[in-house]
Amino acid sequence: MKYGARHLTLLAGAALLGMAAVATAQDNQQWMNEAQFTAKVDGLLKGKRVAWVPVSMAHSLPAEWTRVMKQELGERGIDFVVRDPDYNADRQSQIVATLINEKPDLLILHNPNVQLLAKQIQQAQAAGIPVMQVNMASNFKSDAYVGADSVTMGARMADDVVNTCANAASKKIAIMKGELTSAISIDITKGINQVLEKNPDIKVVAEQSQGGWDTKAFYDASASAILQNPDLCAVVSYWEVPGVGVIQALKEAGKQPGDVKIITSGGGDPVGCQYIKEGWYTSDWSYQGTQQGYQIVNMALTLLQQRAAGIDTSKATVAVYSPLLRMAKDNINDDMCYKVNQQ
Repeated sequence: MKYGARHLTLLAGAALLGMAAVATAQDNQQWMNEAQFTAKVDGLLKGKRVAWVPVSMAHSLPAEWTRVMKQELGERGIDFVVRDPDYNADRQSQIVATLINEKPDLLILHNPNVQLLAKQIQQAQAAGIPVMQVNMASNFKSDAYVGADSVTMGARMADDVVNTCANAASKKIAIMKGELTSAISIDITKGINQVLEKNPDIKVVAEQSQGGWDTKAFYDASASAILQNPDLCAVVSYWEVPGVGVIQALKEAGKQPGDVKIITSGGGDPVGCQYIKEGWYTSDWSYQGTQQGYQIVNMALTLLQQRAAGIDTSKATVAVYSPLLRMAKDNINDDMCYKVNQQ
């Protein structure tokens, strides 16, 4: 059905009247100036306790999220606690169990895979603790998710592969997947497959199947793929950081920047900008780590205020997807990547 301008105006007017009626009907609706409103919000937030459990603080992306969270939550008088398992799955599970007993006002989790923390997330919610998941989700969905839309990102990476290899003599590619049971790896793979199914001329000749996100694992798998397929057109690296291992393998094989295209993704680690400038990375799909940090903070503030108002946030799982930015040599600048070791 098509709507004319007059019809749209009537609809808009009806909507405004409806909104006004709802506002008038709310007994607890209050008029206040900006300063009063800010004071009210700060009063609700001050003294709240937020606990954050990343996979590891050894990498710059969780460190950047943490920097933003510490700064922004601290300004609101929120007690911000970081517990770092340092890539130890058992330790991470133990940390989460301890935090559930401590009952923070909000638990923020970074899942190494889709299963490890699933039951504990459910336990936390049963204990009345809201849970936000960041960038790598569990199979059990909680109050909120903030992170990349990894299926879409995978599809865009695959589009780059198809376009890059369109006129190449060889259409062979290798894929470095990282941790196979992580949500981001599973979803990127799904997005890539959606595109490659429509482009059967692109041949996947090698895939990394072990080693997780370790740079050496990416190096070993890439070196083997290059040795067996010297005419490789492209390598898809699911994360820009261990993608450095792919570059090392290409260098040792005597390849120059651009001889084998590398399509990658990440949060805007400085290595992404560096290797795009040098010509090793053809494209790097960034979910913009610093901006993600602010999205995490905003979601945290929202959940805390909703809980303070008596709203059960576990009843409506919500997601905020980080905007994707394609970084390439024709648009790269240093502002696209965050700086490490910021205070």
